[in-house]
Amino acid sequence: MKRTLLTLWLASLSLTIAACTSWGHFWEIPEPASTPPQLRIAFSGQTQCASGAAGTSTMLACPQTVTGQNGEYPNIPAARSFTGPTLKNGGYLTIDNVTGLVWKTCSEGLTDSGGTCTGSTSTFTFSPTDTATPQCAALNAGAGYAGLTNWRLPTVAELQTLVNYGITSPAPTIDAAYFPATFSSGYWSSSNYLLTANSAWYVNFSDGSVSFNPTASANRVRCVASAPTAHVTYTDNSNGTVSDTLNNLVWQKCSDGLSGTNCSGGSIIQQTWQNALSYCNGLSATLPGHTWRLPSTNELFSLIDATLLNPAVDATKFPATFSSGYWSSTTYMPTLTSAWYVNFNDGPVANNPKSTPNYVRCVATGP
Repeated sequence: MKRTLLTLWLASLSLTIAACTSWGHFWEIPEPASTPPQLRIAFSGQTQCASGAAGTSTMLACPQTVTGQNGEYPNIPAARSFTGPTLKNGGYLTIDNVTGLVWKTCSEGLTDSGGTCTGSTSTFTFSPTDTATPQCAALNAGAGYAGLTNWRLPTVAELQTLVNYGITSPAPTIDAAYFPATFSSGYWSSSNYLLTANSAWYVNFSDGSVSFNPTASANRVRCVASAPTAHVTYTDNSNGTVSDTLNNLVWQKCSDGLSGTNCSGGSIIQQTWQNALSYCNGLSATLPGHTWRLPSTNELFSLIDATLLNPAVDATKFPATFSSGYWSSTTYMPTLTSAWYVNFNDGPVANNPKSTPNYVRCVATGP
């Protein structure tokens, strides 16, 4: 009888522990990992495609005449998913279920009230007074904001994951239901800009661009409470492709026009946006085994390593990457005749007219 009761008690305890550690409970915050987790990425948010013969007219349901656009591949690499605003120990949190990052729901300077953010947000310089980083660190005082004591300023890679490229200005390019009262302006990251002294990266939520400012400039701040994430580790498949297994992506190793083990053969080619889409759509003929496409802005920016420069990418896995702009498949919503590109010299995300030549690297989904 005693053994039976003990067995039942142990089974009950096991089920309780399993339930308490389950990710299925939205109010729970994951414990810090023993090693820095690599950063996952989600869908860019652009669900429609630009119409017209050149893909420069109204945004409509996909597909359109110009095929291969971002909107044709919804929820890749993963569907956007947030939980919140959630009240925990007197503070409101929003959890990104893809990256696992825990965000303070409100921008610094705003007051959270019932899952909304009220008041007037503040702006902060990055330096010389360095108010941006201490603003997040101050949340760690005592028991910590929402009971958490690992608040910090996010890296540029982490902050960019919040951008929703399917939203048109002047609304902030972020999922407003989970991040209310976000300002259509720049938010500081903790990443230093290597090309210019006394500068740091920021993300502009007026359109989703990623750029840099002098550290004495004023930007807004949103804090994150998670262990800093690490850049993705890539695997060279020795067949002209490179895998990102975390995000279930396979990359073309060499830029368009280049070939060989070290991408030293041929001559790199620039394409207009429409031709870049066509090139990737047809790449399976010369690089079989995958259905290739032009990457979304989120996918393309995930290659950027802000600790590197000229090029700002792992040059051992992606040799001969040109330190210039590479096209994404994502249309620039404020001006449909333009599309987003990523500059691999130093890492900015900006836009160009679709008729402008840029470099091309294709991506596919799958192992």
